[in-house]
Amino acid sequence: MAMHRMNEQDKEKKKSGRGGFYAALAICVLAIGIAAWSTYDTMSGFLTPTDTDGAKNTVRDTLTAIEPADDPEDTVTAGHAHGTTSAVPAEPEPSDVPKSEAAGRAEIEPEKPAAEPAAAPTEESEPAEPTAAEPASYRVSERFVYPVSSGEVLAAYTDIPVYSETMRDYRVHLGMDLKAKRGETVKAAANGIVKDAYTDMLLGNILVIEHGDVEIRYCGLGETFLVKPGEVVTAGQDIGSVTAAPFESAMETHLHLEAAENGQVIDPASLF
Repeated sequence: MAMHRMNEQDKEKKKSGRGGFYAALAICVLAIGIAAWSTYDTMSGFLTPTDTDGAKNTVRDTLTAIEPADDPEDTVTAGHAHGTTSAVPAEPEPSDVPKSEAAGRAEIEPEKPAAEPAAAPTEESEPAEPTAAEPASYRVSERFVYPVSSGEVLAAYTDIPVYSETMRDYRVHLGMDLKAKRGETVKAAANGIVKDAYTDMLLGNILVIEHGDVEIRYCGLGETFLVKPGEVVTAGQDIGSVTAAPFESAMETHLHLEAAENGQVIDPASLF
């Protein structure tokens, strides 16, 4: 009897366990169904476009709005879809060069400015610099004349040192002293051109005159020169007056002459 009751109890426990298992399985299936429906509803709402502001666009509309047009000037706006613009290309204008290419060339190649006209000369323009004047010309004399009337030599040319009464020492005398009266007029020894006029501490006032290949220095002249540098003179023309050469002041009044031919010092007496 006891065994029979135990068997009945075991059968009831088994039935009770099976009922709980099926109940749990039903709950799991229901939960899975709810989750699947929720997911489907969410994806369906995302993919379905709406006409209200702020709704999501389809992937195709999004790509169409992002894709740029070939040329903004050659397209027209087709419409707006949720804040985006879809461009429709316009018909190209009949032209040998596309408008976009022409616009690109206009940006790359700026227009060249027109050449400015040459300025017309005005009265205020600086005058052109004068050209250098040609050196004065003269006819070279065939012979020389004494620049003072006496023609008497007081001291001859020497390259050997001789005693100087004025300087009280021995020195060379690279010139010729011609006796003359104080204030006597000095004349040009030949045709030539005046090269220089200056004052020397030892030789006094000096005129340098070029006579062809020969250059003569007229020394010991007065304060006033009668000719100036650049002036052409003729043989026998007055050029100054006799005073004295300072380093020969102890001697009688005279005109001191020095000469050079082609740059080489010579004895002036050889010219007369």
